[in-house]
Amino acid sequence: MLDRNPTFPRAHSNLSQVLRRKGEMDNALIEAEKAIEVEPTLARGYLNKAWSLIELKRVDEAQVWFEKAIAVEPDNEIGHLNLADHYRRIRQLDLAVKHYRLALDIKPNLSRIYANLAGTLGDLGRWNEAETVTQKALSFNPKDGIALGYIGYIALHRGQYERARKYYDAAFAVDPTYFRYYIGHARIAMYEKRLDDAQNLLNQAIKANPRWWDTYKFQGDLALLRGDRDSAMKLYEQSNKLNSNAPDVLARIAWLAQAQGNQVMAQEYSQKAVKLAPYIFSDESELLKNFRFLPE
Repeated sequence: MLDRNPTFPRAHSNLSQVLRRKGEMDNALIEAEKAIEVEPTLARGYLNKAWSLIELKRVDEAQVWFEKAIAVEPDNEIGHLNLADHYRRIRQLDLAVKHYRLALDIKPNLSRIYANLAGTLGDLGRWNEAETVTQKALSFNPKDGIALGYIGYIALHRGQYERARKYYDAAFAVDPTYFRYYIGHARIAMYEKRLDDAQNLLNQAIKANPRWWDTYKFQGDLALLRGDRDSAMKLYEQSNKLNSNAPDVLARIAWLAQAQGNQVMAQEYSQKAVKLAPYIFSDESELLKNFRFLPE
């Protein structure tokens, strides 16, 4: 198509997406910029540029291009969804909620928006709202594996282990690739002191998705329950390497560093956690004194 019409903007946007999937980020960025140049009133070029910048680890530059996508197409639900995902990634959760809701105003039956909004509300500890939103997603698609699994996650946080099992099992039944099934059951096993079962389940989660940061966090918790602080710290650091914007991982590293007598490291990581999640941690001293994350 580019050979026949080199000024066709959607062709440049489509090629940018293909190049991103192939890992050719520099070329993907070039094609996105060509799409913007050819037709600056279409959001797709701006969105592709933003995602290319994120893949190139130039996250700070990406936000303005998400915002420009919405400026040229205010009713583009994908633009609001992408900007909300970006805000959630950099832990500006109230802004993420705002743009997820704007996306839903435009496209009220897109279940992915409900799932992401529910996850953000959960990040904020607003569990009742999170469940209401997730149930709404299920009303559009009762076989939405992510939504079913998230109800399980909410139930787990409420200590409703049987209900959590039910929803994790339902999610796995409709989507056998749903690796969080293993994580959810592993956490239940940890709360029930079935540590060997928990280890086996977390190993299966890593086999299914070796780059999911959360799994290593819970492996660290399991190591602590076994009394192995050195292994726990290595696992928390591995989790942080995969996702450096997870405040609960930063808090774990801070807490464990303090327990090991490394006050400099404890202060460094507690400051990072508070900066990312002031809605969870009021200050560094409160975090280090009162942070609780292991099953009682």
